Parts: sequence; C-alpha cells; structure tokens
Amino acid sequence: MFYIGQKVICIETAYNNTTLKGRIYTIADINECCEVNLYLVGITHNVGLCGCGVRLKGSPNSGKRFKPLDDYWSDNVLDKIIEQIEVGELVEV
Repeated sequence: MFYIGQKVICIETAYNNTTLKGRIYTIADINECCEVNLYLVGITHNVGLCGCGVRLKGSPNSGKRFKPLDDYWSDNVLDKIIEQIEVGELVEV
C-alpha cells in the first residue's frame, strides 16, 4: 500500500500537531510492527512507540492517518459526484 518516496495526504491531524489534516507529505521510510508506521520527510522526533507498545527508532506516524495522494483525490472526486447525483445537481449532456 505504501512505498518510500510516495506522496501521501494526512487525513487526521496528529495529537501534537506534527502532521496536519490536508497536508501532503513524502514517505522517507516505513516500519511494519503490529501496524504500518510511516517516517515522513522533514518530520523528526526522538522516540516513538508502536500501537502495541514496542519502542521504535524515531517517532513514525501511524499509516492509518494517511492515504496515498492518488487514492485520496479519486475517492473525494467520486464522493462529490455521488452527492451531486443524489441531490439532482448534475445536468445531462
């Protein structure tokens, strides 16, 4: 699902505001323990814990809070089209 160098968009702001919803980041490294953890270019911390409590080098961000940029845009465009169809806003061509 994720790979190093991939552009991702944050879909949930981190509790400490180190990553913000709607901002685009680049994956620098990936750690897979009990969940996918992403190390992002320009975001550094001293220590981190995985969801299961295992100590990790640095402080990666949970992959649950990010979507690949292409998936995010296509999902949002499709959602908006469906909403327009449901309320009858689309015009036939």
